[in-house]
Amino acid sequence: MKYIDYHDYMHKDAIIYAYLQNNFPYIRKRIKAWESFTLDREDILLVKSGAIFEEVNGKKKGIARCFFSKSLIFPTRDPIVLKAFETSEICFINAERAFGKLEEDQILSNFFLQIAEK
Repeated sequence: MKYIDYHDYMHKDAIIYAYLQNNFPYIRKRIKAWESFTLDREDILLVKSGAIFEEVNGKKKGIARCFFSKSLIFPTRDPIVLKAFETSEICFINAERAFGKLEEDQILSNFFLQIAEK
């Protein structure tokens, strides 16, 4: 199986999402509609339910990206401010701990490819 076919399979079936949820302790939080919060590089965010979006706050305001149930979110550069479209349930997982295990299991590249696709 080619790498990209393997990646498509893992993405379609939300395998990395399930792997993170099932193998790491997480902090669960309920976010009310239109509530904002900041995500930094210390945590990986899993969207269990609901809809979350990242706003653009420049000259033109708008929505940069949307995330729905079974989405993974990790800011690769600066912290990002996210807002809930509707009441949503999210989970925070310690990034450093997760990256070590993902690397050990040789799926860290798949994680970052999923992040880059957003």
